[in-house]
Amino acid sequence: MKERIMSNSASEKYDTLTKTELVDEICSRQGEDNRQAIWRSQTVSQIRKALYALDSRPLNRKINPDGTEPEPDDDWMCKAEGCRLPTVGVGWVEGSRFCNEHTNRVSSYGADNATDEPEPVPMSPIAQGLFDEMEPHFPAPSLDDAEIAKRVDKVVKWRVKQAAVSVTVIQLDGEKRDIGKQHKLFKQLHLYATTRKSGNKLAFHPYLYGAPGAGKTQAVQNLADALGCRYAYVSLTLQSSMTEVKGTKNPFNGKVLPTAAVECIRDGGLLFLDEYDNAHPTIQVGINSLLSQGYMAYHGDVLTMHEDCVIIAAGNTGMRGGSRGHMTRPAADSSTRDRFTYLEWCHDEKLERAIVLNENPNAEPWLEWLQSVRKEAAKKHPDLQVGMRTAIDGAVLLATGLVSTEQVAHSTLWKDISHEVVQQVTSTNPYPVADMKVAA
Repeated sequence: MKERIMSNSASEKYDTLTKTELVDEICSRQGEDNRQAIWRSQTVSQIRKALYALDSRPLNRKINPDGTEPEPDDDWMCKAEGCRLPTVGVGWVEGSRFCNEHTNRVSSYGADNATDEPEPVPMSPIAQGLFDEMEPHFPAPSLDDAEIAKRVDKVVKWRVKQAAVSVTVIQLDGEKRDIGKQHKLFKQLHLYATTRKSGNKLAFHPYLYGAPGAGKTQAVQNLADALGCRYAYVSLTLQSSMTEVKGTKNPFNGKVLPTAAVECIRDGGLLFLDEYDNAHPTIQVGINSLLSQGYMAYHGDVLTMHEDCVIIAAGNTGMRGGSRGHMTRPAADSSTRDRFTYLEWCHDEKLERAIVLNENPNAEPWLEWLQSVRKEAAKKHPDLQVGMRTAIDGAVLLATGLVSTEQVAHSTLWKDISHEVVQQVTSTNPYPVADMKVAA
């Protein structure tokens, strides 16, 4: 048997392409439009491997036994019945080409019996990804079980390390604390929130802005846990008043009923002002003196900010007025924007992958599909928001095994998006072929 082995020194030109781009490329190379079949039957690593194999294909193509040129499908797709895998790293076997798996069957049972052997239990997406990464590094003819286990363990540790950023923070009392894996911007948020200036006052007040579902609120709560301090949360709207921050005075005895926000300001802690770009301008201006001078008017008195008080705000816009998807947000006064240090909170797909696969280890097809949709939505459909919350909720629903991928997508992603947009997106990003079952 003559075999054509794919070169391990191939360039990395396909490594940065999305799954949609990879499918388009291999369809153009094969000269046929079978995008949905390839998308549903092959992983990203399999498609990328097939493209590298096409690049290393020799010029002297094999001629069929009858002297004719092979058709594109015969030339590059496995000829075993029902198999759509590319013929990667295999040669001509009895006048036909097969994928790696069916080549072994042909060698043992003959070409007519390539599909007679019982189908093996399919690997999970994670296991298949690990195998694809490691397969080029296995020296011929084989490795013993101990060596394979050792190499798998090494790759597993590497992938876990790459999943998200592991963070060690300095608490307000100076102690170090390892808080595990966090958003890729968490270190920057921690720096902004804890840097001090002369007089031992905290120097910056971060404002996190970005699309919903990117993890802003969770990151701030994690920061409070990391710093080991009191935490107060206030969600603001156009109808909110300063009493939600400062509390009210008892009309019968004149005593002030302080809020958790006041306790953070007075005694130290993290005060999180969520939906700050949706707050009434009078609230924003009322808080300005607290942010810049460290004190504010408080029921006929003055409330002074503690040196360990951290104030963070968040919103979906840059506080310059409404935007697509957030049309009712008012424009903030320039003095309000001047008080904050801006930090655009983007999606962290490595952290997203770690959280989603922790919820449902079989959700990788769902996650790959969703991240591909997100890239297309950013370019063509700005009204379609694909947040981390969507990815996590979808993975949890799919783990029940009671709903299909399409049903989950309509419940967590499409919602009220028009049917035309859904059709446009799914035409280039077909749903994963198999519905994921309950995680083992």
